[in-house]
Amino acid sequence: MDIDRWQQIEAVFNQALAVPLAERESFLITACGDDQDLRAELDSLLSEVSHADPFLSETNFTLGAGLAAPRF
Repeated sequence: MDIDRWQQIEAVFNQALAVPLAERESFLITACGDDQDLRAELDSLLSEVSHADPFLSETNFTLGAGLAAPRF
């Protein structure tokens, strides 16, 4: 996946987190349009967050931020 796609996913993901749960489905329909791959990725990420610590569901994320290759 290229950097532009990850930036798109990151932007929509953070926007979705800011939308109240009752309005999130409508937001995702509008934000994703016909892009089923985008919707699937967002559904997956949002599902993970919903099962995570409640603190994380209120935090903006930078996907992949701070990740580095392991040092041996």
